[in-house]
Amino acid sequence: MAAPNPIDKSLRAVADALLKEKKVLLTTHIKPDGDALGCIIALHQAMVQAGADSVMYLAEDRPVAPEYGFLRGLEEVRAGSVPGDAASRTLVAVDCSNAERIGNDELVRQAPRIINIDHHSDNPRYGEINLVIGDASSTAEIIFFIMKNMGTEITPVIAEALYTGILVDSGRFQYASVSPTTFRIAADLLSAGVDHTAIFRQIYESEPLAKARLR
Repeated sequence: MAAPNPIDKSLRAVADALLKEKKVLLTTHIKPDGDALGCIIALHQAMVQAGADSVMYLAEDRPVAPEYGFLRGLEEVRAGSVPGDAASRTLVAVDCSNAERIGNDELVRQAPRIINIDHHSDNPRYGEINLVIGDASSTAEIIFFIMKNMGTEITPVIAEALYTGILVDSGRFQYASVSPTTFRIAADLLSAGVDHTAIFRQIYESEPLAKARLR
């Protein structure tokens, strides 16, 4: 992902907006993949570090794909039932290309404010604040830079979550969206404590046999 000045300015603006938030509800798309899950876990950790009251939420009350079960922090995600005070929380949607994919239209309608962070270029900018960088390898790559602007400490839990997002959405670092910046981020995450071999094995070598046969 290139980072010219306009993008730097947008990243700082979103980081500043998040640092001002006191109560947030973090969500992503239905049937979340590694990028979606990694982003809400990492951003939740960052918001807690910043002193915010942060809740992670998935609209579907169903287990996530088993290959992502190793992610630390996943046990804190609320699924199905919306928090009773959702209408008083800023809704932060990550890796969600349109509001419908959140899976709860009422939640979107009642949100006092929406911050939309994504890497899908067809995102219609449905938030009050929108940060969409279409040439990023993943939304996790964008979240990494937001955290840098927030002054977040990249803990092992955050690093694991972000690395998972980048690994999955970059096609194991094979897709055209991968840039030198992607590899530099990955190197930083490894330095922060990521066991890249263990993550690769959990995601790509530990999947159920029935799923593997569908490939």
